[in-house]
Amino acid sequence: MKLNDLRNKIDSIDEDIVMLLIERFEVVEQIMSLKSEIEDKNRENEILSKLNGLTNKTSNQEFFTKIYKFIFEESKNIQKKLSKKL
Repeated sequence: MKLNDLRNKIDSIDEDIVMLLIERFEVVEQIMSLKSEIEDKNRENEILSKLNGLTNKTSNQEFFTKIYKFIFEESKNIQKKLSKKL
């Protein structure tokens, strides 16, 4: 593949990542209407455990954990904002 083709592929992947995060945060908003607590450490640990299973063959496992912890924090921020409106 040529450099430009690879860059186009990265652009497409980046677009997919953004669209999936938008979709994930929309689901987070829906979840807020079904539960009373914002933080669920058991659920976070469950997700991180699944993530570790998916990434255990890569050298980037710690990186993925950091990303997901950041996603969890943003999800909680979204839920806090919504809870104030309710």
